[in-house]
Amino acid sequence: MSSRDTDHDSEPQSEVTDTLSSQKPKRVSFAARTVNDPTWDPVHSTVIQKLDCRHVDLVRKIALLSFPDAWESKDFAYFLSHPSGHSYGLFQKNFDSRKPELQAYFIGFLVKGDLDIISIATRTDQRRKGYAESVMRYVRSLPNVRRVFLEVDMENTAAIKLYTKIGFEIVGQRKKYYENKRDAYVMRWQHAKYTPSKLN
Repeated sequence: MSSRDTDHDSEPQSEVTDTLSSQKPKRVSFAARTVNDPTWDPVHSTVIQKLDCRHVDLVRKIALLSFPDAWESKDFAYFLSHPSGHSYGLFQKNFDSRKPELQAYFIGFLVKGDLDIISIATRTDQRRKGYAESVMRYVRSLPNVRRVFLEVDMENTAAIKLYTKIGFEIVGQRKKYYENKRDAYVMRWQHAKYTPSKLN
């Protein structure tokens, strides 16, 4: 699971987190979407929507099938409720059940224009459809995002290929980053108009 060195167990969950996680997820609307809406894909009937603690169970369901060391619900609740959290999900319209289904999620932290990717995953039966790429491109396009950072297993050639395709470059390495065994690349994307002086 892609994650930066964040000691999130040291902070207790807030009352807001507990309240949100006990509520039903916000209704996903496919109405009033236009061709110029970057969150809407009419070909796949998908829409990108911000996530919060009400989506914990949906997010963790995907994570459990994607990572051998998936976090507990409380960990996802922490990230989804954090003030610096920047989390989005790609939902697809289900014409049989009429209930939108979460197909991919993105969890990140945004601080002073730098977006740190915490975790990103797609449902195992919905991969190779470009859903993760769609979410990343959308989040990257938001006006308050200047740079994006992530770690990726050096052996995960498919992920490295995807990140390179959408403009990321390798800027460093982390030794024994995964399970204290496997090394990781640090990759970065930055806005074409980014200059350090504008953020610092």
